[in-house]
Amino acid sequence: MAARPDQNLQIGLIISAILIVALTVATWLGWSSYSAEAKKSTQLAAEKQQEQDAVRRVTEENGFFREFVGYPAEESLDAVQAQYKKDMESFGENFGDANRNYRKLMVDYATEASRLSKEASEAKGRETLLQAELRKKEQEKEDQIDQYKKQLAAAEQDAAKERNAFKSARAQFETQQAQLEKKLDAQRNQNEQQVAQLQTTIGERKERVDKLEVELRRTLDKVPPDVVTLDVADGRITYVNQREGKVWLNLGERDSIRPQLTFSVLAQDSGDAGAAEVKGTLEVVRVLGENMAEARITDDDPHDPILPGDQIYSQVWDPGVVQHFALAGVIDLNGDGRNDLELAKNLIRQNGGAVDAYVEEDGKVVGAISVNTTQLVLGDQPDDPKLSDARTGWQELSKQADQFGVSTVQLGRFLRQMGYTPEDRTLTLGPGSRASDFRATDPLKGKFRPRSPYATP
Repeated sequence: MAARPDQNLQIGLIISAILIVALTVATWLGWSSYSAEAKKSTQLAAEKQQEQDAVRRVTEENGFFREFVGYPAEESLDAVQAQYKKDMESFGENFGDANRNYRKLMVDYATEASRLSKEASEAKGRETLLQAELRKKEQEKEDQIDQYKKQLAAAEQDAAKERNAFKSARAQFETQQAQLEKKLDAQRNQNEQQVAQLQTTIGERKERVDKLEVELRRTLDKVPPDVVTLDVADGRITYVNQREGKVWLNLGERDSIRPQLTFSVLAQDSGDAGAAEVKGTLEVVRVLGENMAEARITDDDPHDPILPGDQIYSQVWDPGVVQHFALAGVIDLNGDGRNDLELAKNLIRQNGGAVDAYVEEDGKVVGAISVNTTQLVLGDQPDDPKLSDARTGWQELSKQADQFGVSTVQLGRFLRQMGYTPEDRTLTLGPGSRASDFRATDPLKGKFRPRSPYATP
């Protein structure tokens, strides 16, 4: 029984030892954990202090930076950023995003200010030079002004002399003018007397002319209607070369003859050239002298050849005088049935004549016959019913010719007398031919009426 209490004691000791060990371990573990936490707390406190120091330094630096760029240290970041953005938009718009800061801006403006300062210094230097040059120019100007003043004074003296001379000359001129006015009045009175005398003389002579006109009308009324005025030939043929078809005329430069003029050839004993028989035609080709010209034979009759001494005549050409003509009807120059009005007008003008009036194909009368018209040349009267207007124009010009006593001549006779020979034409045979191409024509056939005297009023 004594052994059991010892066992209990041992068990109690063991349990106590275990509890002590456990308590010791727990105490050590608690102390170890406390030491680690204390060390960690100390480390965290140190880190916090460092962060607070860093925050303080950053805050101080931010304050310094704000003051550096011109803002209060307590200015908010939003306000600073807003102002920075505004400044960059105003002053840094030419900078890239990487260079948009106050330092770059200040450096650029400092560089620009240095450049402007240098330019201002150079400009000031140039200004100094220009001012010196300006002073020199002003001095030269003053010298020139002094010189001009001297010249002006001399000119005024000369002008005073000229004014005195002008006054003297003017007084002399006025004296001469008064004398001339007296002479002019005397001459005017004399002219008025002469005009009065001339008017009296004109009245007397007009009265005499009126009497002579009355006497002339009475004399013309007594002239028989069949009396015809004789036309004189324009010249003669002096030499003939039948082999070459050439002749020489006694007309030349003195007669104003020129190439391309045409003439009809008359027998040398022809009296009235206007009524004589035409034996051939000529065209002038060269003027050889004052009284000589060469012409080519354009038409002649082998049975009645052109001979030296034969006369030449053209009712269109008249040296120094323009003969006037009118044209009516179908002016067919070459017998092809077509109207050659323009060619006929050109022929008359080419030979020195003028066309006063003519009838166009539509019947319109252009111009009018007057007392100056020499002849009315009549072509074929239009017989086509469609050409009634052309017939009316033909009749109108014929009526005007009767009113002014203008003689009429058929186209063929007119062309023959002026020496015109139409070019040879080719006739179309077969289905394409026309009856009008083969009609018989007689250039001498027609109605001839002598020029009648003017009708008395």
